[in-house]
Amino acid sequence: MEMLISLAVAHSDPISLLRRLPRNWRLVYAVRQLLDAGRREATILSFAHKLCNGPVAGSDVQELGEREQLLAQLVSLSEAPAFALQELQASLPALPFTADDRANAFAGLAEAHLEHMLDLLSQSLESEDNLPALYQWGQKARSWQGLLIARVYERMFDARPIHRIEAYELCEQMLTAVHALPRSELQQEYLLVYSTIARWLKEKVPLKPEFSPSSTADAVISRSHTFALELLQQNFPQPIDEQELENSLVDMLVTGYNRGWWEKTGVALKGDTVSIDTSRDLVYVFPAVRLALIATEVLANAGRTRDPSAQFLEQRASVRAFIAEYHWHLETNDQETLQTILAAFKQVDYMARRDERVRLNRGYLLIKLDRLTEAEEELDQCLMMPSCIGLTQASALYDLACIYARTNREELCRTTLLKAIELRPQFREEMIKDPDFVAVHESLWFQALHNDGIE
Repeated sequence: MEMLISLAVAHSDPISLLRRLPRNWRLVYAVRQLLDAGRREATILSFAHKLCNGPVAGSDVQELGEREQLLAQLVSLSEAPAFALQELQASLPALPFTADDRANAFAGLAEAHLEHMLDLLSQSLESEDNLPALYQWGQKARSWQGLLIARVYERMFDARPIHRIEAYELCEQMLTAVHALPRSELQQEYLLVYSTIARWLKEKVPLKPEFSPSSTADAVISRSHTFALELLQQNFPQPIDEQELENSLVDMLVTGYNRGWWEKTGVALKGDTVSIDTSRDLVYVFPAVRLALIATEVLANAGRTRDPSAQFLEQRASVRAFIAEYHWHLETNDQETLQTILAAFKQVDYMARRDERVRLNRGYLLIKLDRLTEAEEELDQCLMMPSCIGLTQASALYDLACIYARTNREELCRTTLLKAIELRPQFREEMIKDPDFVAVHESLWFQALHNDGIE
């Protein structure tokens, strides 16, 4: 096969030779080698695209892996970077297994088009699912600008506290890289945000510039820049207790889900690898926000600094571990055991206003203890938190629907249960067996809601 590839590289019609290979991973691998050797004629690129777009059925894991890498190569060679990145995101699912290939494709594309690097980075971060690829970017970066920017984003995956000197160095690192990129609206946004934070950190001067988000304001990076400068607008009384200040800053950070921080459940990072781990959550605070919080503490606390985001990350991890410890006991119907678990939740009571999972689990326990008024209050509070999304939001809505059914509020039960099922269709099967819905079990709407899920 290697001899055939070598011949193809020098042949006037390389595809005619490569077609002699079996139409499996070997053919895809050979085309990849052809592209690496610099053969990028239109006919070869067209053939490569057809291989990537071929049916998945009948392909083994090795072939699919080769196709992912070939697609990444094609994306990096594109002359229309925004469209190519969009194609990559549509063709290569944002999964931990594909993080390496997505990061490689992004690095090649962004560094072939430095003038679009920041816009492409913004475009690539559509959701929490893209965090693993962001983590891998630093290992794939090929330009010094890409490497410096990637390292700043990469440092935020580390829960270890960032102190003032390191925070200032990270700002300077970002500014050095961004200054060297071609001028653009987003580049000017980066320069404004990070130069402001750097001045706070170095000179302890409360500069509060006017700020208008760029045309990419709907992207999470611009939202994080806006949130960072909002944090710098806060005024704290002087003097202020160090712990009181840090608690206030963490409380402010909590409100910034999808603006300043993200969470991806079931993902673990170790060294240079990304893997699935259902016992872990990946919590990420965006660099402008994390550094702005440090700068705020430096100015409000006479130069003494802690990293509020590090405390926040530690607290999220501790709640995750606490809930995992009691998870398997939550399904019991033994009242004494349930009372014991509810009492144990007092250990993390300080996180009730910061962590939606505390509210959700306490609400569930209170339902099982028949303390429905208290349970409803907990679940209402849970749903009001910006970080109450996905499965947590669906579960809170489902539990509220249970309360409404048990307290004869049938219309509220119907509308709330419908919202829960829209988020998590599996509830269709659970609700029919759930004793909490006995009061509405014979209602036409309840039966219809269940039957809609039966093919």
